[in-house]
Amino acid sequence: PFVGRSAFAHKGGMHAHAMQLAPTSYEHIDPALTGNSRRVLVSELSGRSNIAALTEEYGISDPQVTKNVLDMIVQQENLGYQYEGAEASFALVVQKAMRTFRPHFKRIRYQVEVSGYGGAHGQYTKQAVDASHMEYEHSEATVKLALPSGRLIHEVAEGNGPVAALDAALRKALEPIYPNLQELHLVDYKVRVVRLPEEVAKTDLHTMITGTASAIRVIVDSRDRNSHENFSTVGVGTNIIEASWRALVDAVEYKLSRDDARWATQATSQPHNETEDTSQAPAVPQASQVLNA
Repeated sequence: PFVGRSAFAHKGGMHAHAMQLAPTSYEHIDPALTGNSRRVLVSELSGRSNIAALTEEYGISDPQVTKNVLDMIVQQENLGYQYEGAEASFALVVQKAMRTFRPHFKRIRYQVEVSGYGGAHGQYTKQAVDASHMEYEHSEATVKLALPSGRLIHEVAEGNGPVAALDAALRKALEPIYPNLQELHLVDYKVRVVRLPEEVAKTDLHTMITGTASAIRVIVDSRDRNSHENFSTVGVGTNIIEASWRALVDAVEYKLSRDDARWATQATSQPHNETEDTSQAPAVPQASQVLNA
């Protein structure tokens, strides 16, 4: 194959190592000849070579940082995470390993309420033939966040389902501070139940309470309307709401961190000119600029 995101994807550690030494050993042609590019995946088959190949994209050559990333990936995958299809979450892991990650907000708490009625607005209807029939559903989410300045934001929103309500509340709280989040759109959502490794299950609180050695993994696919970039984030939790929250937060943090880096690059690459028209400059604060928000 010559086209598609997986045409030149390499998953196993041996493959990634060979690609660093001799790309033609596993690639029949140069991906660039077909307008494609090489992808090195992070999965349970990954080794140090996979991580090294990916961290090179971030300009990392320190073996200790590479080891830190690998250790964090192994630890997270033991908890049910999988970064093979969540490159944006992996990028945040790299930032955390490099100690360059700066959160744009912190969660204080959230609450999601879902109500279902057999008829519209709770009215009885003869069409409700069984207990599973529901004509009206109401989902409402409340979030309380803290900005880097210490300012607290408390918002509530409704949505078509609990995840949509949670996403709406998160956006309602953050978009006045970070207007560029209006460019971020959720395009797909996937969920699955994953079993935890035996050594993790023995110490997992959820397992000890419920007797089931499992967790919920959520993959959120998002699109940045400004950069036209599609990316995915992953979240894992003991329930679907917590897993969804973590995936949504990663998507927001990835978008904001990418914009911060892009604007910083533009600022340093352009010579300072006091008479220059700055009307087109982004009016969106970085995390360090929200001190007085």
